[in-house]
Amino acid sequence: MLRFAITLFAVITSSTCQQYGCLQGDTHKAKPSPEPNMPECTLYSESSCCYANFTEQLAHSPVIKVSNSYWNRCGQLSKSCEDFTKKIECFYRCSPHAAHWINPRYTAAIQSVPLCQSFCDDW
Repeated sequence: MLRFAITLFAVITSSTCQQYGCLQGDTHKAKPSPEPNMPECTLYSESSCCYANFTEQLAHSPVIKVSNSYWNRCGQLSKSCEDFTKKIECFYRCSPHAAHWINPRYTAAIQSVPLCQSFCDDW
């Protein structure tokens, strides 16, 4: 009976305590680790898939360019829009949970990420 209980605990623990990793992009780490000196994306500082120096690009407003992407192609973003765009960028680049929705055909991308209605309404 003890062996059964231990086996059952191991199965439940391994299925509910899923370890997340990082996406396989050029700005992503191989595995999450702490980044205590992040100027932005601090939500992920204890377990981050990005390096602190990446977030320096997001630390100054207005943000013009992140990696090779220009944020001002259609004009300067409002502060509110910039804040939301930072949240999305931080999730994609830094969250160890983003890999849960990895695109199987392109491992640097995510797909089918659930969004809260309130997030969409605020956007």
